[in-house]
Amino acid sequence: MRYNTGKRLLLAESTSSREHVRPGLLCQTFAFSVELNYFLPDFIVRPHQLQAAACCGLEPAIMTPLNHRPDNDTMQAKAHYLQLRPHDALPDLTALAPFMAIVVIDDDSDEMWRWDVARWLVASGCRSMLAWGKECESWHDAVEDAALEAFDYDDIPPEQIVTVSQHADEDLDEVFWFARHRASHPALRLNTAVILHVALRGRPDDLLAQLAEA
Repeated sequence: MRYNTGKRLLLAESTSSREHVRPGLLCQTFAFSVELNYFLPDFIVRPHQLQAAACCGLEPAIMTPLNHRPDNDTMQAKAHYLQLRPHDALPDLTALAPFMAIVVIDDDSDEMWRWDVARWLVASGCRSMLAWGKECESWHDAVEDAALEAFDYDDIPPEQIVTVSQHADEDLDEVFWFARHRASHPALRLNTAVILHVALRGRPDDLLAQLAEA
């Protein structure tokens, strides 16, 4: 694993102990009635529904932290699912920063859009990225370079480092286990994971449950 860096853009601040997602971001709530291990899938965002959600006047989602968890799990708070179809608009995720992104690539995407997503991840507050699936090596390289580019390839403050890894030769179960139990950041405790699913067809239930059981 190589340690690289990224620039965090703070576009909004929480005014209370709870974080607020911006209006129109929440498209459909999704929560298990019982917690699976240490993860509670909290919400599903589908970018192609953002406009419809905004038109319906949806209120900001309130995300309350889970109870304290033992220190032997590297991830102790929320898991979120975000489906991106190639060339979808990229929503504002800064309310989740800093977070770990587990990029699951089921469908092909072109290089230019991949670079746009990489820069968006870094700017949104992603501080650890794991890539699995089609062309995951290219996704790894794009995020790695976007993190360096954000600081003009100069020295990076420790809290701005972005760790990146690709898992071409592993099963997805192994990647989720690594995210849960081994992935770490040299300066931050990452309490939020985002499954970024690059796919024409979403699989929120399956992927969130798979992560929770890892």
